[in-house]
Amino acid sequence: GFPDESTPVFSYGISPLSYYDQAGFYDIGIDSAQLLSTGKGVVVAVIDNGLDYSHPLMQSSNILAGYDFILNSSDPSEQPGTIYGHGTFVTGLLLLTAPDVSIVPLRVFDGNGVGDQFNVALAIDWAVNHEVDIINMSFGTTEMIDVLRLAIEDAAKRKIVMIAAVGNEGSSIPNYPAAHPDVIAVAAVDTLEMLANFSNYGDYIDLVAPGVNLYSSLAGDYDWGTWSGTSFSAPIVSGTVAMIKQIKNNYSPAEIQDHLRNTSRTDLLWGSITVPDVQYGYGMINSLNAVSQLSIGDLNGDGVRDLTDLTMMIDYIKSYNTGGNSSDVEKEGIIVVGGMLDLNCDGNVNISDIAIMVHHIYVKWNDFKPCYQAGKGPK
Repeated sequence: GFPDESTPVFSYGISPLSYYDQAGFYDIGIDSAQLLSTGKGVVVAVIDNGLDYSHPLMQSSNILAGYDFILNSSDPSEQPGTIYGHGTFVTGLLLLTAPDVSIVPLRVFDGNGVGDQFNVALAIDWAVNHEVDIINMSFGTTEMIDVLRLAIEDAAKRKIVMIAAVGNEGSSIPNYPAAHPDVIAVAAVDTLEMLANFSNYGDYIDLVAPGVNLYSSLAGDYDWGTWSGTSFSAPIVSGTVAMIKQIKNNYSPAEIQDHLRNTSRTDLLWGSITVPDVQYGYGMINSLNAVSQLSIGDLNGDGVRDLTDLTMMIDYIKSYNTGGNSSDVEKEGIIVVGGMLDLNCDGNVNISDIAIMVHHIYVKWNDFKPCYQAGKGPK
């Protein structure tokens, strides 16, 4: 039941071009979200089967010192086996989502995906003691021992956000650590936004994310390839959490979980879901909504809401007002999202929002809160 290799690598590639240009990532707004946040200064531990440090993507990314809990070594490099490339593939998707994040590889599985829960618990404890912000766990088992449960609960108390894949058995049997209430559980959807035929499901699922035919970094002779699995949906959520943490570092794990649920998309390509849904949880991750809703009023992304933002707001309302929807306008290299201007959350962008901004700048009383509409994300 640990890292699931029931879906082997589908194809190998030699080009990074397909990595940077994936439709699924545009669909959830990652490209636009990165104009507001890139995960800079946020540390993510990837508990997996290691990392191929020699990969060109890793060479150009922020990879911090990790640990190998199988060999008790400070070199958590991947070893060949049936799931060779798994940890490197997961890390690649995390970096695609949040390119400036810092990665800590923690190796607890061998090349064939064999590991034990004691080592997973040790890795979580290690992450807690090394000031990690987020833990990605792309593995699962149907029974969890107390040692692992206690490690998860301790990490949650220490404000570490944990994200886990729900597993690839097409089953409703709860998979841990994803089914633990302190962990954000991620299932996989295909390109039509239908639950992937291999994805587990159940009432513990928080979100779905793309997980079919994703293209990312591999270990060994081929640098790139296509792979499917809930393992690869989880890092997309972890990367989105890193973007959130860059903007709101003080958010607790529970607040982040709520925020992701509130900003998710429930209108899928094939129809709408009523949340919580036993297959889709609270809906499809919407990285742009999740990030932009924390930047309401901060149009140039500099962390403050001031006269510059007010001027941009007035310009936007004069030139681009489309009735206050969340359409993106890129202007002079800065993204302006309609939803970021709806300061009073009434679904429109107009003079009332300008009045709130003026009051905020000159009287300083506003704490800008995301605009949530039950189950639908921002208005």
